[in-house]
Order: sequence, then structure tokens, then C-alpha cells
Amino acid sequence: MRIALGTAITNFNYPLSVDPIAALFKNGEEGAWYDPSDLTTLYQDANGFTPVTGTGQPVGLMLDKSKGLTLGSELFSDFATEGLWTDNGNGSWSITNAASITDLRSATLGVTGKRYRIEITFTVSSGLVAVYPLNTSPYSVSSGQTKVVFTEANYGVISDQLWIRAAAGTTATVSNISVKELPGNHATQATSTARPTLQLDGSSYYLDFDGVDDYLQTAPFSANQSQPNSLAAAFKFTTLARTEFVLDGIGANRNTIYKVSGPVQAYAGTALVSTAPGDLAEQVAFVEFSTTTSFIRNNGVLNATGDTGASPWGGITIGTASSATGNFLDGRIYGAIGVNRSLTAVEIIDVERYLALKTGAFSAPAIFGVPIAALL
Repeated sequence: MRIALGTAITNFNYPLSVDPIAALFKNGEEGAWYDPSDLTTLYQDANGFTPVTGTGQPVGLMLDKSKGLTLGSELFSDFATEGLWTDNGNGSWSITNAASITDLRSATLGVTGKRYRIEITFTVSSGLVAVYPLNTSPYSVSSGQTKVVFTEANYGVISDQLWIRAAAGTTATVSNISVKELPGNHATQATSTARPTLQLDGSSYYLDFDGVDDYLQTAPFSANQSQPNSLAAAFKFTTLARTEFVLDGIGANRNTIYKVSGPVQAYAGTALVSTAPGDLAEQVAFVEFSTTTSFIRNNGVLNATGDTGASPWGGITIGTASSATGNFLDGRIYGAIGVNRSLTAVEIIDVERYLALKTGAFSAPAIFGVPIAALL
């Protein structure tokens, strides 16, 4: 029986675990899993130079956990030694009192649109060393620091090389170099003033969007995903009067969760409006985009079935419309999950309950007709 035909789910004969969320992607499904409560996935800048360590800090990069944050194979092998750098023959390179600016450059490593983790140990006794990881802007490093960098190779400046530059008068060593792909649809914001901030309400972490210009966005998927697709989010609106987007696609390839003036709606070319009234409390919305047999669930209850249109899903925008030109979210996002397939009844339970617990809303409205406190 299709889950959309019911009004509530009350079967809780198995323990809550995040493992079922990871299992949604076990066959390599396109999609994403965002968890603001996992601070190891958050960075203050879009290139991952500065981790988020606490509340009140901006989020310029949120990693997608759907691929398990599992790194690919090692891509770095060597530098082409230039200038005064010396290959020490043990996986390290050194320079002593450089007479002028001099560089180390790897072979081409990056692929446009992908993201990588780069780790390097720098010992800088004097002068200045800057690293250009796969065509990002330079980042200065100092003695004793090991940097972990996530970056997208799409800047077209130095042919996707790892490039290290020493200024004149520098004495330094670089070693323990690693470059590995980090698969996933990681969401970024390059503009510092347009980044949401991490906040905490009780024990619940969330991203706070200012309703003015804050949003995060992935690169487009490598291929548009035809329906059916499943999207869910835990969120809270500050006002019901505005049109605001929680999740959207990329460009014309939209699978959208949003509101106009109260009830949650879904859109992939045609608007499907939930019959649940607008709510300023924490809520979980689940949408299956399946053309004329699509449905919306609010807090575990089926509230709309019908046509969302047939647009494919082409990427993920968080906190505004895919054009990023308006309808910005003034509110909170506690987590979001998207998978390019229909989910089973049990999988929907897992997703809704996992997101509900992320909000910390353990009282009314009840999720699935059962108070969350009764599940703990």
C-alpha cells in the first residue's frame, strides 16, 4: 500500500538510528543529506579553510553526508620542482631564504564541479608561504599548521593544479601532502554577507536564514534526475505572510518545498498545496514528486495528493528560489534530505522521525499522531 494513502503512521517497533538515513543512498542514489547538528560538516567559508566551531558563526560550506564523507583515491604524486625549492626525496620539499618568489606546482589534479580534501603540513621558519589549492584564491600558512581544505575545481586560473608559492626571504618545508576527492552535493555560499549562521535552541542546532539574502547552493547535478524524487526538511518559519523557499532545485530543473502565505506547497512545474494550515512551530515536510501522483506530508500526516508537474531535479538550493534573486527564507532549517527515488513506508518513517528529533519539538504538534516524548 502506498504510504500516501494513509493519514498517519504509528508503527515504532524498531529503534531510531541514523543508519537508515545512510541506507537511503546505498545504491549510489543522487541526492543529499544535510545535518547542521554535525559541526564536522560545517565551514565558515565556501572553500573549507575555517571550520565552524560554535554558534553565531557563518556557514559558507555545508557538506553532504549522503556519500558517507568517504574520500576517493590519492591524486597527488609529486611537484615539478621550480626555483629554489629542494625535493628532499621523502615526500617533502624545502626552501631556504628564497631570493625571489618561487613556486611548486603539481600536475593537473582537479575536475570541474567536483570537490576535494587537501591536507598539507607546513613548517615556515621565516617569510611567507601561500597555497593555491585547485584554483582557489591563495591562502597564507604558517609554521606547524596542517590545513584541511575542501575546494571546487572550477575557477580556471592555474589548470586545476595544487600550487604553493614562497615569497622572497622564506625558509619553509611542506610535507604530508594528500589530495582526495570528497564525493557529494556540498552546498556553498561564496558571498560572506549571504551566509546563514549556526544557532542553537536548547539542544537543537539549526541554520538561521535572515530573509534578506542568505542561501546555500550546490553545483548542478551531473545529470538531471527524473521523477520520482523524495525531498524532506525540518524547518521553522518566522512569519506566514511572505513567499519563502525551504528547498529548490537548480535553474529550470526544480523540485521545490516552499510556502506562499501559510501552507506548505510543492512545485515541479505545477503547485500542489498542502491542506495543513500555516504553522510557525517547528515542522517536518515530506514531499514525493511523482507527477500526477505526488503527495505532501506534514508532521507525519498526509495532507495533499495530486500533480506537482514533471520537472526533473537538477541540484539543490537551500533557503531561496533556484534563481537566488528573491523569496529568501526568514527562519530556521534543522536538516534536509533528498533522494532521487520513491521511498518505502518504513523509509519515510525513518526520514520524518529523524528530522523531527532534530528540531527538538517533542510536544505538539505530534509527529505521526504520537508525541515524540513517548518515543524516547
